[in-house]
Amino acid sequence: MAKKAKNELAEATTPAMTIIDKVDQFLASKDYDNFTVPLDEVIGGKFLENQESFGGKTLAENAVICQQTMDIASDLHEIWNHGHTQFAWKHINFSALDDVINMRQISAELSNKASILNGAKWGAIETQVKIAELEWRLSQLDETKNEMHRFKKMKIIMSLAQMRESAEENKRMLEGTMKDMIALKDSYDQLNQRVSDISEYDVEKNQPYQHMVKSINQCIRDVRQYGMISKGEQEYAEQIGINPSKLLMAIKNYLEKEAISESWDTRELKIFVTSLAKELAENLKVSEIRSEMAGFRDEPIEGASSIKKVARLEKSEE
Repeated sequence: MAKKAKNELAEATTPAMTIIDKVDQFLASKDYDNFTVPLDEVIGGKFLENQESFGGKTLAENAVICQQTMDIASDLHEIWNHGHTQFAWKHINFSALDDVINMRQISAELSNKASILNGAKWGAIETQVKIAELEWRLSQLDETKNEMHRFKKMKIIMSLAQMRESAEENKRMLEGTMKDMIALKDSYDQLNQRVSDISEYDVEKNQPYQHMVKSINQCIRDVRQYGMISKGEQEYAEQIGINPSKLLMAIKNYLEKEAISESWDTRELKIFVTSLAKELAENLKVSEIRSEMAGFRDEPIEGASSIKKVARLEKSEE
């Protein structure tokens, strides 16, 4: 947690001790690790002279308020230092009606967070090496024998303080990414009970169904809003082999039932979309017909896809 501003607003005055005095104090104590410089010890102090400022206050008084606000922001950051809430991950990011599409999204999010954590890992290592180097340089200086060493030590102490302050801020960001990562892992574990032992080739074979689920769902939203399927969605449906006019009639029939349904959840929507997509992809094989019309074979080739099984579901030992 960030250090709380010690000065009360009513007591904000020009600090008696200058920043150089404070650094000198730490030089004498050799307590370099605890050297910090709150905002209100600089603004309105010897480096920025206290004077009239905005809001009918002095510069020092406004600096105290800002330091207190920085402390509040640090506390609030504990809650909002990550990408999404767990609810948002599951209901917004992983909202596709097809499990494999949701697994793909989880994969993308996990890869992104893993990349961030890897970068943070090496950044933390580099910072520690830099800190060790500065601490060694500090130990080689003796201000009692060379007055210039005093100022060199001051600069190193301030660099160390800045590094440690930045490291603390980076730690909060790192923890936010870790929160996301753990929440994503939990979502993966749950979905893994329904989608497991899949390969890239399996996904390729399932593409007609996945695209039809997406197309039908988007067309339903068009019909709800406009009473028709938009030009763009018609083109998408045609590209994957669906007759837009037939689809429009099927959706209108479904929406009539949806409007008088007593259910407030979306189970009926999922049943309609997935059932129709399955019928079109597996029984009517509309995508295969579309491919044949264009001179292609709809079946993917194994040679262009990995057949390695991933998302392996761990089997409990009997």
